Amino acid sequence: MEFVGCTGDATDVFCECAHGFCWSCGEEAHRPLSCDTVRAWLAKNVSYSETANWVLTHTKHCPKCRRRIEKNQGCNNMTRRPPCNHRFCWICLQSLGRSHIVCDGNRARPDKVNAGGGKDERRREQAKASLDRYLYHYERWAANHTSLQKVFKDMADLERSGLEKMAVKMHVPTSDLGFLTKAYEQVADCRRVLRWAHAYGYFLDPKRDAIKRNLFDQLQKDANMSLERLHGCAEVERMELCAGDAADVAERYKSYKKKLQSLTQVTRHYFENLVKAFETNLAEVETAE
Repeated sequence: MEFVGCTGDATDVFCECAHGFCWSCGEEAHRPLSCDTVRAWLAKNVSYSETANWVLTHTKHCPKCRRRIEKNQGCNNMTRRPPCNHRFCWICLQSLGRSHIVCDGNRARPDKVNAGGGKDERRREQAKASLDRYLYHYERWAANHTSLQKVFKDMADLERSGLEKMAVKMHVPTSDLGFLTKAYEQVADCRRVLRWAHAYGYFLDPKRDAIKRNLFDQLQKDANMSLERLHGCAEVERMELCAGDAADVAERYKSYKKKLQSLTQVTRHYFENLVKAFETNLAEVETAE
């Protein structure tokens, strides 16, 4: 076992099999969230179980061809098979391109409630807004869990034979591929943090914590954007590199290694900032106020 760290009453421990759990409460590893927040979030999931099961679906319709598809990779940048070839974001279903920003920052959260209408209407609007806010965070909490499981599978495949096959293809010793293992370990850690970030975000009151919410959203958007780039490079670009021909393989491998190492470092920086914000409960906002 490996002790990773603690935040308040949360103490994360990881086994050799990559399973992580909290020594304090027995739930899955959830640093930097407190055990109380995790318990409150899991209790909320139980009370919304039927709706949550509806949200947590493994298939969606392609926004272009409307055919039902299944997500078979970890990153959220999707590409349909020919003849559709449509590229879109799995979370927000928007087309990928210069106009697409990470969906956590591109699609407005359902926090605002229409103040018009009578008392019953307002009550219905408030109930709908509360449910929508929960679903917003739950879908992303669940999506990162699915991606995390895919990361573990990819890591196991690499350890079993993937690294050796890639080393032969790239004409390098297996020991030279340590940068790839570190990248996947970083992705796994970030997926876990980002997953629990949405539990934290749910309990930020839309009105009372509006300023904290804005900072949280910005930190999360930056971290998520960096993570998607890293995960896509480690997963998709790696497969493209290995599937390519032998021409200029040394130069392409050198370029890929440099890019992945850089993305790993940058992503680690963004998530360190996000974790620090959790650990201090966004204290810098309170100081500014």
